[in-house]
Amino acid sequence: MAMISGENLVFGHDKALNNPISFSLKEGDFVCLMGDNGVGKSTFIETLAGMIAPLRGAVKLNNHLLGNIGAHEKAKKIALVLTERPSIDFLRVSDILKMGRSPYLDFFSRLMDEDLHIIEQKSKFVGIEHLKNKFFNELSDGQKQRVMIARALIQDTPILILDEPTSFLDFKATADILILLKKISVEFKKTVLFSCHDWNFVSKICPHIWLLNDKNLITSSPEDLGMSGLFPNLSPALDFDMSSFNYWPREGQSSFIEVNFFTENEKANLWFQHFCRRNNIKRDPAGKRLSYVDDCWYLENESFKDLRSLEKALLK
Repeated sequence: MAMISGENLVFGHDKALNNPISFSLKEGDFVCLMGDNGVGKSTFIETLAGMIAPLRGAVKLNNHLLGNIGAHEKAKKIALVLTERPSIDFLRVSDILKMGRSPYLDFFSRLMDEDLHIIEQKSKFVGIEHLKNKFFNELSDGQKQRVMIARALIQDTPILILDEPTSFLDFKATADILILLKKISVEFKKTVLFSCHDWNFVSKICPHIWLLNDKNLITSSPEDLGMSGLFPNLSPALDFDMSSFNYWPREGQSSFIEVNFFTENEKANLWFQHFCRRNNIKRDPAGKRLSYVDDCWYLENESFKDLRSLEKALLK
């Protein structure tokens, strides 16, 4: 059964941003929402979370119209992590985490033993228990995002929706957050929908892609999107390399440098492929002889300790 579904949904604040779309999210689904800036990803997420009403059509939660469900009951079903955070900089992490239990507390907001156990358990799962006494403004961007995800997890809802949870994060923090979200979906059987722009990483971890494209919603897998041609044509300035599943700047008019490369070192061979693509180098039996032996690069009769020095020699 669908946990969240849309029927001929049209969303927007004052102006419609899309054609009518229908979709469903089921238990345990791990879905990435993608699309160009300005297509309405954040507005779509706000509509799914019940923050704004649809312009036309309907959003349903467990077959009930989302607009007919009260805020308190909705907070027990959907946890939301937005790009813009409330003013919590001067709160301690422990206080922010307690907010996740708000839908379950009595009039006096008393935390019971069960609440404290959930807070401790989920904090350890997300890996932030050592941060609980710190103020929020003392944390790195990656740590802040982990705290907000932990708060949402502590809310103990079957559905978790996140708007660009990797914004402003470095590569490692981005990878850590996306892997964490996948782990949450698998281990807790939660339905997770998040928006993201990192196609390279998302395509390797996410089985379901929702693409907002030309005012329509396309639901597919990364591979099927690639086969359709919708991905990887992201920009006229980029080429998609099918062998590495990565984007590269589109090649200019410069001619290839030809080399005949040999090595038995698998790591050197893989990184030399990257080196060739970056420098417009073509591997050709008729080219200059290049080899990698005993941690050293040999070009014809010259030796080089690393690819940086080899690059200078090849491109001079």
